[in-house]
Amino acid sequence: MLWGDFMFHLDRIQQRLFIIMGIIIVILASLLIYLAYLSDDAEAEVLSQSPPPIESQPPADNKTAEPINEADKNETKKIKIYIVGAVKEAGLIELNEDDRLYDAVIKAGGPDEDADLTRVNLAIRVKDEGMYYIPRQGEDISQEISPIMQNPQNTAKEPDQSEDNRVNLNTASQSILETLPNIGPKRAESIIRYREENGPFSRIEDIKKISGIGDKIYDSLKDYISVD
Repeated sequence: MLWGDFMFHLDRIQQRLFIIMGIIIVILASLLIYLAYLSDDAEAEVLSQSPPPIESQPPADNKTAEPINEADKNETKKIKIYIVGAVKEAGLIELNEDDRLYDAVIKAGGPDEDADLTRVNLAIRVKDEGMYYIPRQGEDISQEISPIMQNPQNTAKEPDQSEDNRVNLNTASQSILETLPNIGPKRAESIIRYREENGPFSRIEDIKKISGIGDKIYDSLKDYISVD
């Protein structure tokens, strides 16, 4: 009897254990289902707050034409002139095509204190490759080189237009000779000494007989000199 009772009680305990285990399994399963539901809900909320997808844009066309710069289109043509005489920085200067002699004098550093601007027409337009002489007060300007006078009819022509406006090697004074390109006081003195000792120059190429004047310097002078 004792063994039978024991077995009976054991069966009752096993039944209770099975019931408890079943309850635990149901609870765990319910908990897992609940957690899965929460996870899906949270993911849906995150997706709802995400920014809209970025639409792909077509690549930029690198061949788009650049706007035309009107300033470049209407760029002023540049010219070069040779200005000498009573200016602070005599020599070759660059100007705009429509500039006047006034602009040239300013570009050359301005007139010297003894410049005689009353004998110069500052209003005339300068020309490319032109040579312009600014006289000094009391200076006697001979026909070897003409200043730009106030009367437009007396304006000097460019050297390649008339030999009358070139420096005459046989009659020019030292101050006039020094207005020529690459001719300073020493070379001017040598030119005068040569014609005193050897007579007048018969042709402009004879200037190369002067010490220190070779082909290069002659090329810079030939358009500005004459012998008659």
